[in-house]
Amino acid sequence: MESNAKKIFILLIGGVPGIGKSFLSKKIIEFNNEFEIKYLNFDAVENINKDNYFQYQQMRDDYLNKIKEILESINTIATQSLLIILDDNFFLKSMRKKIYNSLIDKIIELNNDNLVFYYLEILLKPSDLNYCLKMNRLRDKNEQIPENIIINMNNIFEYNSPYLNNSQILILDINNEESISNNYIKEIFINKEKYLININKNNLTKEKSNVEKNYKAKLIDNIEDIIRKEISLMFKESEEKRKKGKEISKYKKEYMKILLLNIQNLENNNLDKSSNLMNALKDYIKNENINISQNKQLIELLKEDFKNFLIEKKI
Repeated sequence: MESNAKKIFILLIGGVPGIGKSFLSKKIIEFNNEFEIKYLNFDAVENINKDNYFQYQQMRDDYLNKIKEILESINTIATQSLLIILDDNFFLKSMRKKIYNSLIDKIIELNNDNLVFYYLEILLKPSDLNYCLKMNRLRDKNEQIPENIIINMNNIFEYNSPYLNNSQILILDINNEESISNNYIKEIFINKEKYLININKNNLTKEKSNVEKNYKAKLIDNIEDIIRKEISLMFKESEEKRKKGKEISKYKKEYMKILLLNIQNLENNNLDKSSNLMNALKDYIKNENINISQNKQLIELLKEDFKNFLIEKKI
């Protein structure tokens, strides 16, 4: 590695609310003596109602765009070393993959041997969720997250890695602030070569093909996100539904398998019977659309279909 190369370290920190993501970010910033810091905290995005699906999606898009803006400016950064810390729950693999794919796109586009990229995800996993709930209660009232949201997010958190390089994701078991030690942070910086992304255009293209899905799979990801949010809303509004959380999560997986099969049959014209939802999806897939967050009619059809599925299962 050339000594005059610019070093770009993307450090993504995820976990349920109250687990200490911002605490860890602060400790890293205090410990660091090598990199210039750019810190992006999702909770700092203001003036959007997080309970409103469409506004929440817009906020997610805004956050990703802020990250892309930083990546776009990499060539003009004066400093030799830049650390980008991304602080958010990142409870879905798809949320993390969007960021990783944006980084890979930028590396391929730049094709610059004088830029060295590192990428690491640190996911904080509670060994006792009561710790997170306790820390959440210590926040200012206007910053507290409803406890059912924390519980539900913990139940569906996706900790597994989608990357070829398994060292690019670290999972830390957390039960108190002492779980996040300076020694661990020191190890990350000393051994950062483990998180190096090898700038080889052919390898990167191959790696991205393993991580990035085709439009149909991305559509499924979007649909699953909508269903998850609908489940969260059910839990928020009904104590009875919260008590059946594990059953609903199990049936959600079954529903998604059936929906994927129906979409495959749609493409092959093998669907036995149609419905308003299938007709809407057929039109949507025909145009290879991916993000359905702006299609209110399709979203409402999906929610209604999932609720009817649960009714059939006597939930």
